[in-house]
Amino acid sequence: MQQGHKGDGYFKNLKASFTVLTKETKLFGVILAIIVLNAMLSSLTPLIQMIIVSAKKEMVIYFYPFTIAVLSTVISLSLAAGGLLGTKLLKHMHLQQVVMICLGFTTIFYPALLLKKILIILPMLVPVCFLVGAIIPKLSGWIVSVVEGNRLATTIGIINTLLVGLAPLTTFLFVTLSAAVSPNLTIAILFVSSLALMTYQIKSRRVDKSEQYVNLR
Repeated sequence: MQQGHKGDGYFKNLKASFTVLTKETKLFGVILAIIVLNAMLSSLTPLIQMIIVSAKKEMVIYFYPFTIAVLSTVISLSLAAGGLLGTKLLKHMHLQQVVMICLGFTTIFYPALLLKKILIILPMLVPVCFLVGAIIPKLSGWIVSVVEGNRLATTIGIINTLLVGLAPLTTFLFVTLSAAVSPNLTIAILFVSSLALMTYQIKSRRVDKSEQYVNLR
């Protein structure tokens, strides 16, 4: 019986934490954008690998395994640099601004994939991955400042579950689509999704500014 009460308490806390997030419309919109952005970018490595295989010489540096090693290294180092240095370099920028810049680079990056030039793709990956690496610590800091202490662990748990859980699912779907139809179709879908996400963020910022103006009056 005691375990049942504990379970009920956990789910009540989970529901309360989710309610807090949805009520914080500005926070919830940014979190939603980060979750979708993370899910989209999780499919980049296998997608680029498929493009390298199909493009052959145009995308290979020396030989295929070396190209994959360089690709993985660029992504890993950029993410790590974003996590270590991004919070310091971008400390004066609001999280929503960083998300917008990242979406801007991402939206430009997807059409660049169609060029199938590895020496163009690799440098363009750096700012995208760097900003993603910087976004997660800034998001954690923002959540700590908004959510009550007794619901903080559950709220962070919800977000981490969505970030970790959606990534492999999205990767599976996009890789399957690329293999069944074409990587170009997947790139087109990712580009449109990124553009739609950026448009949504721009509109939400305009709404916030208009509300602030009304409140000042």
